[in-house]
Amino acid sequence: YYASPEVFAAEQERIFENMWFCAVRSSDLALAGKFKKVQVGRGPAARSRGRDGLLRAFLNVCRHRGAQLCSDADGAEGVVKRTLRCPYHS
Repeated sequence: YYASPEVFAAEQERIFENMWFCAVRSSDLALAGKFKKVQVGRGPAARSRGRDGLLRAFLNVCRHRGAQLCSDADGAEGVVKRTLRCPYHS
């Protein structure tokens, strides 16, 4: 039952892709330029804090090439970026 692909797909659709949930705590992104790569349902997402102090969330995918903006190496402790850019467009 717990390993059923059908149950997993139903949970993704009905729970994780249809409701709000905590992906990152505000304190984890205390500094401007801090970011975290997270998985939301079946899609990659990223959270960041801008220079204006606001928290932002977006898909972790370049609209043009489909590459991830934040790679696995990104988001490590102490990493701060001025901009998030697709590796193809860098």
